[in-house]
Amino acid sequence: MSDAGPPLPPRVAREAARWWLKLEERSPNPSVHAAFERWLSRDPQHLEAWQRLTALDQRLGALPPGIGERSLDAARQQRRMLLKSAAAVAIGLPLAVEGTRRLPWSNWLADQRTAVGERREITLADGGRLWLNTASAADIEYDRRSRRLRLIAGELVVRTAVDVERPARPFFVDTPSGRVEALGTYFGLRLEETTVDLLVLEGRVRVDTRGGASRTIEAGQSTRFDHERIARPTAADTTSIGWTQGLLHAEDWRLDRVVDELSRYRSGWLSCDPAVAALRISAVLRLDDVDAALATISASLPVRVRYRTRYWATLGPLES
Repeated sequence: MSDAGPPLPPRVAREAARWWLKLEERSPNPSVHAAFERWLSRDPQHLEAWQRLTALDQRLGALPPGIGERSLDAARQQRRMLLKSAAAVAIGLPLAVEGTRRLPWSNWLADQRTAVGERREITLADGGRLWLNTASAADIEYDRRSRRLRLIAGELVVRTAVDVERPARPFFVDTPSGRVEALGTYFGLRLEETTVDLLVLEGRVRVDTRGGASRTIEAGQSTRFDHERIARPTAADTTSIGWTQGLLHAEDWRLDRVVDELSRYRSGWLSCDPAVAALRISAVLRLDDVDAALATISASLPVRVRYRTRYWATLGPLES
C-alpha cells in the first residue's frame, strides 16, 4: 500500500477512526471483531482507510517517547487525538505524519531506543552490556559519581562490568516506580505502565520503590514492584530473557498468552480468537519472523491464521 493516495470520504474516515478506538481496547467479544470484519469487507474504501490509519498508528508508535510521566501522558493524548481525527485518514497519510513532526514531544529523544520487532545490544562505556527488547527506550547517564540507566519504555537486560574508576561508582536503573541498584550482577527489567518485573540471573539487585519499600533480590529470583509494593521473590524463569537470542520459550502456555507476546514483535494488530485462547502449547519460536512463528503454531494446533491485511492477523479455529 502506498502512503499517499486520494482523499477518502469523511464518512469512511470517521468510521475507520471509530473502529480503531473500539478495537484499541482489545475487546474479547467475538461479535465486535465479526462486525469489524463485515465492515472491512463491505467496501474497498473501508480497507484503504483502515490501512492508512494502521500505517499512521505504526509511525506514531515509533516516535520517541517524551521525557517524564507528564510528557508521556501528553504524547499519548496527542497521538490518540490525531488518530481519531477523520482528517488524519481523509487528507492522506503524508500530511498527517508531517503534522506530528511539529509536536514538541517528538524532539525528546531517548539515548537508545528500538522500533517494534527490533532488538539491540549495546556496549556501555565501562565495558558492561545492555540489551534492549522490542519497542523499548532507555537513557544512559554516566558521570563521576554514578553509572545510571533510565528505563523509559519496554524491556532491558544488563550485564554490569567492574568499574575501573576509584572509588567505584554505583550502578542504578531508574524506572517510573523506583530504582534498582546492581550489586555486581546480570539482570532484566520489564516495564508495563507503572509495574516493573525484575529477574536476577547473577549477583544481587536492591530495589527501592518511590513509596519507600526496599528489598534485595538474589540470583535466581524474580519479583514485581510498583510505586508502593515489592512482591515476595519467586524462582526466576530464566527463559524469559530468551528474546536476547531472538527466541520466545513457551512452556505449556495458553495460546492467547503466546499471541500477546508475539504481538509485541509484529507491527499492526495480532489477536487470538477467544474460541481457541485456552489451547495450550509448548514451543520455541523465533521472534525475527512472527508470521513464520504463527505458521508453526497453526501446524501444531487446530487453528489457522487469518490475514485481513498485512497489518491485521487473527488466530482462530479451523472452521471460522
